[in-house]
Amino acid sequence: MPEYRPVDGLAYDNTPVQLTKIGTAPITGGRLVEQTTAGGCAHAAASSAKVIGVAKNDLSAAEVALGMRVHVWPLANCVHEIEAAGTINVGDGIQAAANGTIATGTIAALAAAGTLLGICDVGATVGLKAKFTGRT
Repeated sequence: MPEYRPVDGLAYDNTPVQLTKIGTAPITGGRLVEQTTAGGCAHAAASSAKVIGVAKNDLSAAEVALGMRVHVWPLANCVHEIEAAGTINVGDGIQAAANGTIATGTIAALAAAGTLLGICDVGATVGLKAKFTGRT
């Protein structure tokens, strides 16, 4: 996949600051990643409370074995476009789904569970990309 970039970054100069992490498993750019080790990340699991952002670039198994790094876009103050694992409607709460994709849930329930990543701006169905504004 070509390098992923947020649809809109709302940081001070309109360019969000990227994190740099070591890949602990193969990663596809444009998927959610979660913290897995000190300084390491992999695709986010379903309902993860450890999501740190969206991978900018791919990492193959060979690159992971070499300890190569992945750049990660933060969630907060960015509009991201991520593959939906199910039907997502405008205004739905967004949480991680399997393999770094996104799913929906009620905002209150996701917030209480610590898994609310943002609010859907443009909905989608399975396999298509939904847009959401990330929260802290």
